[in-house]
Amino acid sequence: MSLAKIKQVITHLEEAKDVVFQIIQMNPSKTENTSYISRPISFEPADRMNDFLTEIQNKYLDRKKGFDNMFSACVSDGKTVYFLDADNALIETEYNLLLESLAAPAVEVDPLSMKAIASMISFSIEDGDDTLFIKLVSMQNPITTLKRKFLCNKGRFKECSEKVLNLRTSIDVIIIGNRVYFLTMAGERLFNMERAYKKLCADYVVAIGDSGVIANVEVFSNVACRGHNPRRFVAYNERNLEQLKNRDTREEIARLFSVKLTDGKLDATDPKDAERIVKILCNRGMKDPFREEAMEVSGARKWS
Repeated sequence: MSLAKIKQVITHLEEAKDVVFQIIQMNPSKTENTSYISRPISFEPADRMNDFLTEIQNKYLDRKKGFDNMFSACVSDGKTVYFLDADNALIETEYNLLLESLAAPAVEVDPLSMKAIASMISFSIEDGDDTLFIKLVSMQNPITTLKRKFLCNKGRFKECSEKVLNLRTSIDVIIIGNRVYFLTMAGERLFNMERAYKKLCADYVVAIGDSGVIANVEVFSNVACRGHNPRRFVAYNERNLEQLKNRDTREEIARLFSVKLTDGKLDATDPKDAERIVKILCNRGMKDPFREEAMEVSGARKWS
């Protein structure tokens, strides 16, 4: 019940200890590991962060606009928020690199010169006999250049176009211990997950192409590796591919999901058919038990 865990943390924000605010610069790469630069920020008055945590708490516990209405896109069955453990292959490398940057912050760097992509509040709270280490991440640039803003000076207003630090109450990622909760999909950018999705997809596509169940593997590979499809391969089901190695099964699947067959193989020549094959392999294609019709679903899990 991850949503309950998150609510527990937010409910006890006023008990936060050792609060640290940092801004994060991320330098992604298509060929090398992602690098991070973190810069801790000191505030005056010193307890300003505690007041800010209270603002966040009020926002997310609001009865009308809080958790229960905010994250319907990320919550299944009303209880579970999309999460990954820190050792998941999709984020493990970047997660560890991020922690390294937090442990060795760039305290001499001018924060206003950074190309920051996020801000993070780190703290701990007590949970019975345990201590929970928490990180709240907002995936919005915390550095803002003022535009059309004027300061009053002796009755006259002078334009102010300086860069300022902007505290944002919107939270995209919550890290509790070694578990990363994604409250919005924007949080995936923190770990450069698009690259991880593409690598995962490419590995699976090679195995699918070698299986001999698909005609025109080149078109299938092109379709599978573009757009939103690489992310779909997180739900790739190897058992589906094994079953498709049976010719009778392929013929039944082709009939049900309107995929063309050529020489007994699922034909991916038409990009629409290639897209359907991706969905079938990644648990997006299911059968309506009442009408015996093909249905596209957002996800699937074993009936209980």
